[in-house]
Amino acid sequence: MGALVKADLGDRGLAYFGEVMQDCLLDLLDKGTLQSATVTSHLSAARQDRLFADADRYAEDLIIRPTDVSNSPTLGDRFAVVAANSALEIDLYVHVSSTHIGGLQVVNGIGGSGDFVRNAPLSIVVLSLTTAGGDVSQIVPMVSHL
Repeated sequence: MGALVKADLGDRGLAYFGEVMQDCLLDLLDKGTLQSATVTSHLSAARQDRLFADADRYAEDLIIRPTDVSNSPTLGDRFAVVAANSALEIDLYVHVSSTHIGGLQVVNGIGGSGDFVRNAPLSIVVLSLTTAGGDVSQIVPMVSHL
């Protein structure tokens, strides 16, 4: 999402429909890259202050909904959502771990990614090939947590 802030996408009428309200969404709304954003979760403290300081500006473009709406299989299908979810590791059987490092340390919220991957007409899982400065592969023989 952060790369979209730097990209010149022109006026494509993009809308964000997701569970996580990433910090860069306000930047994308300000830049005009996004026409609207529908989210569930909150921003970091710094971006939350920015949102509340200019609430009138974002009131037209930002909708905060409950999780059962944002993760609805019916709405994901009906709106032809392209689901792009991040992953921590992927294995040779195409199983994905998007929440746990080493099967133990939770680093992402548990919930929405599975809903979007299963129910969107087009699902994309994104991850870098390596982590830890290029020393650890994120493509593994078998993921530690499904």
